[in-house]
Amino acid sequence: MFKNVIIIMTSMLILFFLVGCGVSKAKVTKIVKASLEKNFSSDPEFTEYNLKLRDLQVVKKDRKTYDCTAIVEFAGQTHNVPLQITVDGSRVEWDLGFGAFDFLRR
Repeated sequence: MFKNVIIIMTSMLILFFLVGCGVSKAKVTKIVKASLEKNFSSDPEFTEYNLKLRDLQVVKKDRKTYDCTAIVEFAGQTHNVPLQITVDGSRVEWDLGFGAFDFLRR
């Protein structure tokens, strides 16, 4: 009986630790910023435009998602680029909003 109580308490402690250990907003911002900058400099879809990431505004929406606006400079003008960020454990992924880079086609 005592052994079962210890196993249950240990399991609860591990679960509490894992649930409480998410990726911080600052870390999410840093990861997404690095990823965007890498895409701008190495992805053939973007390299020809010489895009510069000027700022990243990240707002936590719920436990796993963030709304984000990337302030991107192109041809001397800044543009707001909407992103959706999803955090799953230690994995951080971002998706562009519909028409996010339409300003490149004008």
